[in-house]
Amino acid sequence: MARLIPSHYEESVKSPGEKELFLRLRNDPLTKDWIVMHSVDVAHHKSRISGEVDFLIIIPNKGVLCLEIKAHQFIKREGGNWYLGKDSNGKDRSPFKQVSETMHSLRCYLSSRHTALNDVPFFSAVCFTSVEFTEISPEWRPWQCISSRFFRTRGIGAVIIDLCDRELEHYKNSVSFLKYKKEYLNAYQIEILLSLLRPPIELSQSPVERLLQHENELIRYTEEQFKALDAAHYNERLLFVGPAGTGKTVLAIEAARRLAISGKKVLFLCYSKPLSLHIGNLIGYGYSNIKVMTIHGLMASFARITKYLDTPEFWKSVLPELALEAMLGDNNFGPSYDALIVDEAQDISSETLWLDVLELILKSGLAAGIWQMFGDFKGQALFSDGKSEQELIGNLRQRASDISIFPLTINCRNRKSTVEQSLLIGRMNGLYSMILRSSDNEITPEYKFYESDQSQQNALKEAILSYLKRGYPPSSMIVLSPKRDGCAAQLANCPTSFSLRQIDECEAKDIAYTTIHGFKGMERPIVFITDIVDLESTQSRMLLYTATTRSTESFTLFLSQTTEMQLAKLVMESK
Repeated sequence: MARLIPSHYEESVKSPGEKELFLRLRNDPLTKDWIVMHSVDVAHHKSRISGEVDFLIIIPNKGVLCLEIKAHQFIKREGGNWYLGKDSNGKDRSPFKQVSETMHSLRCYLSSRHTALNDVPFFSAVCFTSVEFTEISPEWRPWQCISSRFFRTRGIGAVIIDLCDRELEHYKNSVSFLKYKKEYLNAYQIEILLSLLRPPIELSQSPVERLLQHENELIRYTEEQFKALDAAHYNERLLFVGPAGTGKTVLAIEAARRLAISGKKVLFLCYSKPLSLHIGNLIGYGYSNIKVMTIHGLMASFARITKYLDTPEFWKSVLPELALEAMLGDNNFGPSYDALIVDEAQDISSETLWLDVLELILKSGLAAGIWQMFGDFKGQALFSDGKSEQELIGNLRQRASDISIFPLTINCRNRKSTVEQSLLIGRMNGLYSMILRSSDNEITPEYKFYESDQSQQNALKEAILSYLKRGYPPSSMIVLSPKRDGCAAQLANCPTSFSLRQIDECEAKDIAYTTIHGFKGMERPIVFITDIVDLESTQSRMLLYTATTRSTESFTLFLSQTTEMQLAKLVMESK
């Protein structure tokens, strides 16, 4: 992944070609050590008041490439004029001359500022992202023209490396000092380039920019695990098992999309309602053959009841029995889904009657139908009545003996510091083979002890204000509690300079709060966890592991003073 400055493209960028190239440069493995600057203004232009480089690409041991992007779907060169898109008047300056002049102006300016840059090779090129432009002219060298076909059939990293190599070979014949150089752009020169092109104050990221960059990182890291889905080609019944942060939900969404694209009618099930709404938004409206529901919503749709009793017996026995009775009593009923995707499988596989419902709605049933399930059977089985991992997976094996199990062990969500503290509090070891995201020195997990409800409210208020002052938006935060009427619910009724609201009532200007159970399977950059009075029971440790691993950046844990000795004991045991 290249280092991009800025780390995301501005919404004001209208060129689809620039957006596409931005993503290609970011994700191409060959651009790993590159620095890519988007929309670089050149005030010291030699022949015009100013100029702009669409992409300035700094390539170690190669040089600096100024790349002009033309995304027009119509381009004509006639009578010395260039007609791009809907422009009927034409321009006498070609895009090749335009970027070449800007490149030379930039090179002269940089060389005048520091002698170490005198022998750095500078190149220019034009990329046509939408048309197959292959004209030849003395004005440009053939490899300086990247046509749409070349752009799309080869990785952009390979295209640019080949271009730079050809330019260097060309220059060696006319620029004597290049013949003997072994290194064309070293780390010291790159530092100087950066300091001149983007002064240090411009390189510091705001919290919003950081969150956007980290969001891009999370997407990229999860894409590295998509190879797991290739296992679906070899077995139609797959169980993906992995701890928090290993990309289960994103993989489940991708699995559903792939099945839908192949023409199958897909049912996507999960346990919690907030997660089902979140998944529905992520899948979007482009997949009419994917239905997203909770297991309870599915059963209620068949039971046709209007009154619900919020008791364990109702959800685990009464509702599924009513649903099964309605399904089996309907002569017109039949399996309506070609494929089944289940997230939070650890909670759904715990109930025999729920699995009976799935047997009936999936074509060929669980034994011979097409399904993929995703779950954390060790750390997040919050609704499984204490059943072990072996018992929960055993429930599925009783339905389908040929399940293939695919382990997910790479944490791609959490900071290393978050993972370390989560494993400590949850007393869990050996869950991850790798943690892809390093710690952030600016924000690290915090522990705050409170004596009373009022002191906890004051501490939570101070912590929220601290993040707001640093520039973190309200939407990047959430307060989680084991209780529905916890600290955040009480603070929401007090006068503050910020707004706390329940997650299902939240707007962008609000800070959300909900229960740990209700936020399982979801994530936020900054997580505040309140009302913790126990660190020793198995249920408490599982809750804390689930809560702390919701954070993509950091968490703050608010603990009763009665837990100080328990925490000290945990720390001692971990050494």
